[in-house]
Formats: sequence, C-alpha cells, structure tokens
Amino acid sequence: MLHTRNCKALHEYLNKDQYDVQRLSQMLVEEFGEEHVNKTKEELEAYYKKDIKTLRHYFSLVDARVAEMYQLEDNRIAEFQRQECFILANNFVGPDEQHSNMFVSRYLVPMSNVLENVIAL
Repeated sequence: MLHTRNCKALHEYLNKDQYDVQRLSQMLVEEFGEEHVNKTKEELEAYYKKDIKTLRHYFSLVDARVAEMYQLEDNRIAEFQRQECFILANNFVGPDEQHSNMFVSRYLVPMSNVLENVIAL
C-alpha cells in the first residue's frame, strides 16, 4: 500500500517503529474511544486466537481482518477500515519529519505534476 519496496528508509522506519508509538496509540484512543478500541482488540484476539501486545500487532490484525471482510462482503468493514486508515495516516507522528516529508512527497509530487501539465495545456 505504501510502496515501501522502493524506499529503504521508509520501509525501515515503518518496520522498526521509529515513530512515536505511544502518541499514536493515544491518538487512536482519542479518535475512536477507549471502549471501542478495547472492543476491537478483544474481537481480534478472539478471532485470531492471539494476544495483541503492540500497536503494530493491532494494526496487522486489523489489516488482516479488513482483507478477509472484503472477501466476505461484511457490512462492518468500514469500522475496521477507519481504524486502519487512521493508523496509516498518522504513523509518521514523531520528532523526525524526514520520513513524513518523504511519504507526502511520494503521493503529492506525482499529483502536482499532473496538475501542472493540465494547467500548461
């Protein structure tokens, strides 16, 4: 999804939790409510028969559940997708802005190039 294969620094950043995990966990609770996050966690632990100990593990299981729900056309998919997207959108929260800027540029630069070409026509 993030095309990290082409960007070693971004790949390492995401996989080594170099972002502020505690802050992102708190932001997740603030956004969705502690009760909802705990309910989702319990549901994922029961479904996959695993204990969730980290935010990365939580995200991995939410992501896996979303993939399964696509196949089943489950109407609750939006609940899980919102959390998955929130974590993805905010996983650069932290003191080092280099990776955040890299992520933004990978998505905004191609779009701005398209817009510049359209304006030039």
